[in-house]
Amino acid sequence: MDQREAAVSDPRRLDPEDGARLLRRAMAATALVVLCAMAAKIFIWPPDDPDSIWITWYFFTQQDAPILVLAAVALVILPFAPKLPLPLFPKPGRRLLLVALLAAAVCVCGALGRTYIFEEFDLSRDEFLAVFDAKIFSTGRLFASLPEEWRPFADALQPQYMAPLKGGAQVVSFYLPINAIARALFGAAANPALLNPLLAAGAVLALYGLARDLWPARPDAALVAVTLLATSSQLLFMSMTSYAMTAHLFLNLLWLRSFLRGGPWGHGCALALGFLACGLHQFVFHPLFAAPFIARLWRPGDRRLCVSYVAAYGAMILFWGSYLRLALLWDGAGSPLGEGAADVGASDLTTRILEYLDRFEPAASMPFFLNLLRLVAWQSLLLAPLCIPAWGTIRQDEGLASQLAAGIALTLLAMFVLSPFQGHGWGYRYLHGLLGSFCLLGGYGWIRATPGPQGMMAGPAVGVFAWASLFAVLIALPLHVRQARALVTPSLAVDRAIASADVDIVLVDDDGVQQGHDFVRNDPFLRNRPLALYVWFLGPGQLEGLCARYRLALFGREHIARFGLFATPEPMTTRSRLLRERLERLKCAPVLK
Repeated sequence: MDQREAAVSDPRRLDPEDGARLLRRAMAATALVVLCAMAAKIFIWPPDDPDSIWITWYFFTQQDAPILVLAAVALVILPFAPKLPLPLFPKPGRRLLLVALLAAAVCVCGALGRTYIFEEFDLSRDEFLAVFDAKIFSTGRLFASLPEEWRPFADALQPQYMAPLKGGAQVVSFYLPINAIARALFGAAANPALLNPLLAAGAVLALYGLARDLWPARPDAALVAVTLLATSSQLLFMSMTSYAMTAHLFLNLLWLRSFLRGGPWGHGCALALGFLACGLHQFVFHPLFAAPFIARLWRPGDRRLCVSYVAAYGAMILFWGSYLRLALLWDGAGSPLGEGAADVGASDLTTRILEYLDRFEPAASMPFFLNLLRLVAWQSLLLAPLCIPAWGTIRQDEGLASQLAAGIALTLLAMFVLSPFQGHGWGYRYLHGLLGSFCLLGGYGWIRATPGPQGMMAGPAVGVFAWASLFAVLIALPLHVRQARALVTPSLAVDRAIASADVDIVLVDDDGVQQGHDFVRNDPFLRNRPLALYVWFLGPGQLEGLCARYRLALFGREHIARFGLFATPEPMTTRSRLLRERLERLKCAPVLK
């Protein structure tokens, strides 16, 4: 399947002045759209229930809005900035060296950020559970067995996103296992915190290989695409986490290279990579990326291959949709599936679609649109403007542009329906696996805005791109570092306070504390002390039994001011007040010091 470009680099399409004008208009249009969207969100469409999307609203007001305003101003003034030449067309050996340096810089940045910004702390429950599962898989088991005395407390020990297993004898998250397995395997030889930085660097190299294959006559466009990715704050910060999304990006790019290579070896590798990508953590993401490319095969001569891909992906989805049941059979675990098992696997998609459509109202979609603004805020300054000229390539169905855009559109539609609220995330993490698609579209836009066999290497676009890259590295990235540190520091302090408490058990009451249940973080084999228990998942009589046998402390809204946590504006609820009265009567669980 030869997708190398000829038409899009045809110098007859635009003259240099038209190309420069096209880029200036795209930059101005991006600035105008961003500012209008922000104004509409703030003044016209405020959230009806800001507490329900508190983290999304926080991200918009405290992190994204300042950078979006700066970016809009920069997009307007950069076309008039002094010329700053950038060597986008060096000799072949130097091009490869430049890409290798960018990949190395991405890896080093991710590793340093993981150590010094996040201090190897997993902020969100999704990240924590990736590490949680990796600890289980590193023992050679698919499930962790709880000690018998703690089985009645399984829900309180791990209150969110756990596989629905009866009896509490075994525990594992309900996420698919490949991300955690990769962390376990990598952790056997090195620090698993280095895995995502290495995958991010691999994504940079894979993108360059793809872009060079697509545009052999335009190496400058390949370097533009790679620079857009390497200067993306979203790429860098997600590589500092344990999220599966960095692996999604890396595997998607490898999949596309294998798919385009064709032949038995290429398609065989693509299917193997697709199997891994579907099982990373949720199988919905990769098929949405791959579907447009597979659909393109439905033409005379390739239909048998298309049918083979569809059948293979159907089998993959069936396998991963049944993974939990298959894992129970393989492991010989004694816990059958319990209540909520129907929500694990393929049926979960149908259930969530029907539930969301049933309760859909315009305000419910607000987090989705804020996430789109967040996506723009965490990318290189010129990514969105360069994607606008790519529309002409998409419309004419040249190269891969229409398939790349279709994969983005399918994912956006799916997230709008299934999960408009992403919760935590640096940038828009649900689209992280498609950052390569965006950057390739940016490459197509660059080709249209800089016509000629080698582009306008002395033209204004090169200077604009150089200034935009400096903006991403010297302005946006330091601001994002400061923002990330401000968000992580309170949760990190709480986690350390709980872990160092001189008690046996810390009861976590999240009344008034946003995401307070995230502080319940126990080792899968309960090797940590003190244990943390989510107090609202304790059954009748369990609290009294714990008070009689262990030393307890209480973590709750009393700690909001001390640690600078997010708080709900409501006063203490009746049940929380009754809990404290109950603990006082039992002379149990004083407030954690």
